[in-house]
Amino acid sequence: MGKHVLRTKLCEMFGIEYPIILAGMGDVIKDTCVSTGELCAAVSNAGGIGFIGAGSMSTKALRQHISDAKRLSSKPFGVDIPFPAGTGDERTMAEIEAGLPTEQVKFADSLFEKLGLPREKSPSGKIMDAAFSKELWRVTVDEGIKFVAIALGTPDWLIPEAHSLGIKVACLIGTVKQARRLAAMGADLIIAQGHESGGHCSRVGLMSLLPQVVEAVSPTPVVAAGGIASGRQIAAALVLEAIGVWCGSVFEASYESPLTAEAKQAIVEGNEESFRITRVLTGKTCRV
Repeated sequence: MGKHVLRTKLCEMFGIEYPIILAGMGDVIKDTCVSTGELCAAVSNAGGIGFIGAGSMSTKALRQHISDAKRLSSKPFGVDIPFPAGTGDERTMAEIEAGLPTEQVKFADSLFEKLGLPREKSPSGKIMDAAFSKELWRVTVDEGIKFVAIALGTPDWLIPEAHSLGIKVACLIGTVKQARRLAAMGADLIIAQGHESGGHCSRVGLMSLLPQVVEAVSPTPVVAAGGIASGRQIAAALVLEAIGVWCGSVFEASYESPLTAEAKQAIVEGNEESFRITRVLTGKTCRV
């Protein structure tokens, strides 16, 4: 009985044993991510499904992580790609910096001053335009990945193109309005990401957000995300009619995680007051 008691529609959708997804956690350091090919493969091998966090890497690095996952596992896995709002703009770095949150700018300035580092002028090159995410998408398609998760935004062309290629699309949302829009666009899976999440935090708690999203987008299936780290919390999500869970922080302290031993220990020993929501890392709110 115990082996398949958690089997849900998510298991059928991804061909997995348990309805547990590794969140595609990126990082703010070039060409690195928390959800590496190795961690992704470990979660898939254990019966869930891993997603590589492509948010902060070059196309070369993404290909390497995908190669690592394929080498370490024959099980299904996916790629998480950010499509930030405004990726159609071709803005210069100076224009982007002009729109950054004051909190982030002050933090960066104070860090340069504290460490005695020169504050270099912005490069003239362009960043975060449409090509930034599209190149990651093309690598994902070229590598034959059949599952993608999209965060921050979803271009109109993406879901139709994905479906034409046999790729399933999961979209992360933080409000009911976003969920309705993406379900109408044809998303295969809606990931309801509550305020407890380590990602770009919704202002709504998961227990309030989840049932509203499930009702709003039915029959599109919904996965729960935010603060889920135990079997009891998985059970609660299933009771609220999610078909599975999207988990990040709980896997950060695993053996396969690339975090330092000190960072893993801080997570394990942390309590509900040990973490903060800040804009200093990316300009968008995240929990650290």
